[in-house]
Amino acid sequence: MRLTDEPGRLLIRQTPRIYWILGALLIGIGAVCVLAVAGLTINGRISSPPVRIGIALVGCIAAAAGAWICWRAPLSNLVVDRARQTVTMTRRGLFNKTTVQYPTAAIDDVRVTKERDGKGAPVYRVELVLVSGNVVPVSLIGPHDREGCMRAAKRLWVALGLPRT
Repeated sequence: MRLTDEPGRLLIRQTPRIYWILGALLIGIGAVCVLAVAGLTINGRISSPPVRIGIALVGCIAAAAGAWICWRAPLSNLVVDRARQTVTMTRRGLFNKTTVQYPTAAIDDVRVTKERDGKGAPVYRVELVLVSGNVVPVSLIGPHDREGCMRAAKRLWVALGLPRT
């Protein structure tokens, strides 16, 4: 997470570069497999239809997995505009962009939650707790950096004027 604290605003940005690199690599591998099927020959002979279908299927699965990874790992920006008293969250992926804006009065708390990833290692997530009770994650990617998440949460508490004990 990268924090930029200016007099008029606080910007928190999380870039999932490694996920995008992995997704792009899978999309590229899938495209190569699918394109190779069109001219695939073994020892100068055109391979059998089941082999071509199998390679095309593997290519399609790899490309779909890469697209899914890129879609599920968007760039997350959170901007607290102190002058307008708003919090704007923007998530920009390779295939979509969403922007949501909340008044600062609609945010009741900021918290850091701890979860476990697929291997059992702890991952942390900064979340906004709205007055309505809804919980909005600042980023969809949970980093392993507890201190970075705590630093972001503390800056948000100050920027939003939330009481902390």
